[in-house]
Amino acid sequence: MSWTKRIPFLKPRVRPVGDTLEAGDSAAEVSRRRRQIAFKVGLMVALVVSTMIVFPRGTVYQYTVQMDEIWRQPNLHAPFTFAIAKPADVLDQERERMRQQTPPIFVRYPDADARLQQRSDSLLRHMDRILGHYGQFILSTTSGRTDEALRDSIAFDASRDSLAVRFSGPQWTAMLNSFVQQTTGRVTSTRSAPGGDRLDRVTLREATSIVRSLYPDGIMDMMPEALSSDSITVRNEQARIDLIVSRSRVRSLSEARQEGSDRLAEQWFGQPETLQVAEVFLIYLLTPNLVYDEAATSELLQTRQAEIVPTEGIVRENEVIVRQGDRVTPDIMRKIDSLQEQLILQSGNQIAWKTMLGHFLMTVSTLLIFLLYLYLLRKSIFDDNLMVTLITLPMWRRSPIATRSGPTAPRSNGSSERSAPIVVTTPAPRCSGTARPRPGSPPGARGCRSTRTPSRSTSNWPQPTPSRCW
Repeated sequence: MSWTKRIPFLKPRVRPVGDTLEAGDSAAEVSRRRRQIAFKVGLMVALVVSTMIVFPRGTVYQYTVQMDEIWRQPNLHAPFTFAIAKPADVLDQERERMRQQTPPIFVRYPDADARLQQRSDSLLRHMDRILGHYGQFILSTTSGRTDEALRDSIAFDASRDSLAVRFSGPQWTAMLNSFVQQTTGRVTSTRSAPGGDRLDRVTLREATSIVRSLYPDGIMDMMPEALSSDSITVRNEQARIDLIVSRSRVRSLSEARQEGSDRLAEQWFGQPETLQVAEVFLIYLLTPNLVYDEAATSELLQTRQAEIVPTEGIVRENEVIVRQGDRVTPDIMRKIDSLQEQLILQSGNQIAWKTMLGHFLMTVSTLLIFLLYLYLLRKSIFDDNLMVTLITLPMWRRSPIATRSGPTAPRSNGSSERSAPIVVTTPAPRCSGTARPRPGSPPGARGCRSTRTPSRSTSNWPQPTPSRCW
């Protein structure tokens, strides 16, 4: 008999007899077998992929040692010259110190004065239009033209509601009274020329002058609490220059408002209504002319942080890193960790793909053995896709636990090392008294025999039994 005929899955197929002698297997039977094979292949691929996913991906360390342990291996010599890396907390402190010392970059708005004057002129024209409607309303009312007075009142309300700033009732009363008092002959016509400066014009002109005087020093669009540096970088894109300016020389928007309010209070001390109108104009006109450039600041910070030296000191080739029996101090631990990192860098991706290949081969071989067992010894189960799926359910549940639930021990640099599995063994029974050797045993041999005691447990598992010498 050929050796291939002794292997079950290599035996030649039995030729069909009877009605299927000439036709062979039906199309439905062939389709069913193909579906079974496709299902098992898909199930195996899914198991392999899921098992590969749950494998740990941490860095593989050659020297698994913790702080303050005793080095039990032979003396460790440096295989090449390498630099000692700084601790992670020291690097973080240096980066944070560099971030605090790096002045943020602000771009000066080039047309801040022109924009200020444009906003002021637009506001003044709108106020002229509002007060013009009010003057026309008074003229129509005094002339007894009720319909025209109603239209002027509606136009006045619409113009006032469309104003960019909001005044309170007493503030509007003060401006309207000033308009009436400063108009020659009260109100004589629709386009009556003013006989003096109105309250709105005086206050608007003064607020514009104060804002213009604050622009040279600079008004930032950032709160002072957000700045960690004592200075800022003011970038003039037109002149292509950067100036380092002290933080005390520039103002934030809230500081500029406070400064402007103080100046207005000195100007109109004892005139609360005029002061309130001027403050409304000041808040509207006051806008930052120093805009924070987040992209440029981040680029500058990254450049400066890249200049931080991540190492301190070197270990030369063949220099002793740690001797056998020495305690692993923090300095020795940093040298060992630095050597680990250099070995990983020099190996490149070799360790990664070799580890992945090993995981893949181990997973595939395990699953193949399992499927081969079912095919050879449990053919009925192998042919039933439902049974195969039910059998593989524990694998889906236990594979992540088996690969990722192992205890880890902390390392000095913040990482962790996976502890080795523990093998539990049961001690051999000990004999007491005089032991009688088993027949056929070598001279001087002693033997034991066990007597099972009745178990009080209801479990079907075997219970431990005491031993006695024989």
